[in-house]
Amino acid sequence: GLKVLFIDLDGTVVHYGSFPSPPSPLVALPASATGKVGTLSSGTLRMLQHVADSGVPVVVLSGARTRTVRQRAELLPMASAFATENGGRVLRRGAGGELVEDEAWARHVASHEEQTRALAAIRGELEGEGWAIDTDDYKTMLRLQLSRSPSSLTPPDAARVGPHLRAAANLDAVDVRVACSGKRHAAAYLAGAYGGGAGLGECGFMCDDDNDVELAGEVGVLLVLSPCTPALDAAAAARGGELVTLRAPPGVEAHAASEHLLGQLVGSVLGMA
Repeated sequence: GLKVLFIDLDGTVVHYGSFPSPPSPLVALPASATGKVGTLSSGTLRMLQHVADSGVPVVVLSGARTRTVRQRAELLPMASAFATENGGRVLRRGAGGELVEDEAWARHVASHEEQTRALAAIRGELEGEGWAIDTDDYKTMLRLQLSRSPSSLTPPDAARVGPHLRAAANLDAVDVRVACSGKRHAAAYLAGAYGGGAGLGECGFMCDDDNDVELAGEVGVLLVLSPCTPALDAAAAARGGELVTLRAPPGVEAHAASEHLLGQLVGSVLGMA
C-alpha cells in the first residue's frame, strides 16, 4: 500500500481567485508575505484527514518560505512534516503539534558550501541585471518575481545557473535553489523517515507545476492538477504503465480538481470509499 502522500500547496490544494460555486465551503488562509490570500476547500481538508487517519502520513512539499508555511500549518493538522523552500528546509511536527526544524537535513544542506556560494554569486549577477528578487526568509533559494522585473529579461536556465544550482518556474515566479535541496531529495529523505524506509515508488505525490517535475517521474502514484504546466503534463504522460497516474477530467479545475483527485485516491487507490 501507499506509504506516504506528498502534497504541494499553491495551485494544488491551495487556490487563488474567486470561486462563486466551490464544491464545498472554503477556508481562507493567512495572507502570504506578498499579500496573496489563498483558500482551501473543506472537502480537501476532510479527505486529507481521512488519508492520515488511515495510517498514510501526509507530508507537504512547498516552494513557499518557512514563515508562510508555519502560518498555514495550523489549518493542516494532519500533515506530519513540511518541506519548505522547494525542499531546502524540513520541519517536523512535534508531539504537541509544534513545528521543529530538522537539524540533520539542515546540516546536509549546509555541508554543500559550494552551492551556497553559487547562490550568493548568481544573486549578485541577477540583481545587477535588474531582476526583482525576493529573498525574505529564504535561506536556500531565491525567487525571481517576473511581474516586477523588466519584461526584456530572460529567466535563467540550467546552463545559466550551472551545476551547483537548479532553476524552475513556480506559478508567476522562477525559483533558483541549491542543487542538494529540491522536492525529490526532500521527499526521499522524508519517505525514509515516515514511510518505514519506503522508496519513492511506494509514495504518492499531488502537484501542478514545473518545480514538481523531478519527483513526479518517480512516485508510484501521481495526482496531477488541472490546469498544470506543459512540463508536468509531459512528465505525467511519460510515466510507465506500471505507475498510477490520476488526472481530473477536462474542465474540472482548482478546488473541484483537488477534491476529485483526492476522492479517486481514497476510493480506488487506498480502497477507503
